[in-house]
Amino acid sequence: RRRWQQRGDEVRRDLDTIRAGWRRRATSGAPADAVDAALAAFDSALPPDAVVLEEAVTSRPATVRQLRRGPGKLFSSGAPSLGWAVAAAMGAKLARPEAPVVAVCGDGSFRFSVPSAALWSARRAGAPFAAVVLNNGAYLASRRPVEDLYPDGVSAHNADFPETELWPPLDLPLLARACGGQGLVVERPADIADAVRWALEVTAGGECAVLDVRLPRP
Repeated sequence: RRRWQQRGDEVRRDLDTIRAGWRRRATSGAPADAVDAALAAFDSALPPDAVVLEEAVTSRPATVRQLRRGPGKLFSSGAPSLGWAVAAAMGAKLARPEAPVVAVCGDGSFRFSVPSAALWSARRAGAPFAAVVLNNGAYLASRRPVEDLYPDGVSAHNADFPETELWPPLDLPLLARACGGQGLVVERPADIADAVRWALEVTAGGECAVLDVRLPRP
């Protein structure tokens, strides 16, 4: 028994070291850690009862590191197909009308969700939610395999990956307004916490909110 207690202490120390490293990533200021900084700020602004639907794709590792949600407060589709989180947020709001509901997704998965239909349907159903779009201006999940498999290929050499660029960006606040909601562009991680609180106030007032969080482009 003592041996297992010692092993348990070792595991806890290892986990504490890992988590300390995750916290450092959120405050390093390095461009490579921009997503960690954004998600740490996002998590800090959420109330404990908020329900999060996550479809961050290439930013998913950062969500694991930075989102601290209790049981029944963080959901993911568990599937490789895209377009789930935004519509699922409407469903979650219908199931838990008393709780703030937030979808966190990449800009690619946001487009795949047919956001005009989801936001309009949420307005019609009286199920307002917030969508936080981690916008790196690319289908990065499609670009990375090309870079990994063909590091000396034409696309890598020319820094040109056809059909993976999502730039110039859509006007997401305008899209939100067209569907009866509100939107905001967020340029700096330091502004995210205030933006999230604004979005939750919007949803508490009965409208959907979309935050376009601009990240460094790959």
